Amino acid sequence: MQQWFARHRISCLLAGSPHAGVDLPAIDVDNRAVCRHAAGQLLARGHRRIALVLSCPLPAGDEAKRLGFEEAIGAHRGSAVTSLLVSHDGTLAGIRRALARTMRLTQRPTGFIVARSLNVLAVATELSRLGFKPGQDVALISRDSDHFLEFLSPIVARYAITPDAFARRLSRMLLAMIGGAAPAVRQVRLMPRAVAGESLCDAPPF
Repeated sequence: MQQWFARHRISCLLAGSPHAGVDLPAIDVDNRAVCRHAAGQLLARGHRRIALVLSCPLPAGDEAKRLGFEEAIGAHRGSAVTSLLVSHDGTLAGIRRALARTMRLTQRPTGFIVARSLNVLAVATELSRLGFKPGQDVALISRDSDHFLEFLSPIVARYAITPDAFARRLSRMLLAMIGGAAPAVRQVRLMPRAVAGESLCDAPPF
């Protein structure tokens, strides 16, 4: 759909990220900066085996998450830091299979960054079912926020942006475009607020 709008030069604004090779004005969370910051939080708490959990194929915006994650890890190469990209098909069964493989590793991750709030719910509950308690045995950070995460115990660490702030910025861009003005910045990236939660813990002593 994005390619169709770009190819036909139809004026539009994406609430989200464009796919690679698509030049359309867009507004989204700064996924790259968020995942770089999240990995930094885990590193600061002593985690040296960190996983980024993404669905495959990567949706628009998730490639930026991967790049930010790798930037943070790359800055600590040579200090016994290892990273793992845990891919799944977006289903509960797929997430369960991916985590089962991951947690059987000899050097299994102690810190997880997860994209998509529903996937966070699946990861948190599946880790618990496998015997690893988020906030105690493993650290868990959600790239996205959702109201229900405040009712998950332990409360999940996450990155939150108020819908009003996003809507105001989007509305200003949209009204300017309706008025005939080209967007001053074609790719607007908003930095959400880090919410500590209870699932962010120090690395276990092993």
